Amino acid sequence: METPNLVERRQAVRAKRVLGIQYRLTKSKVKGGDAKWHLSTTHDMSTLGLSFLSDVPYHMDDVLELEVVMSG
Repeated sequence: METPNLVERRQAVRAKRVLGIQYRLTKSKVKGGDAKWHLSTTHDMSTLGLSFLSDVPYHMDDVLELEVVMSG
């Protein structure tokens, strides 16, 4: 079975890039947010953003600080 053609709606092309990152919440309208550093890896990235999985749920207006973790 063939998959249907999917139309790309993103404004920037995303490239598959797997990098280690650490991230934390720096600003939220919800009180009691978790500001500890967490580790993850990127799924893909573009000039307008990146995708990664998080164990912590965030809200649309939350601001996160991200750092790329480089070994060596």
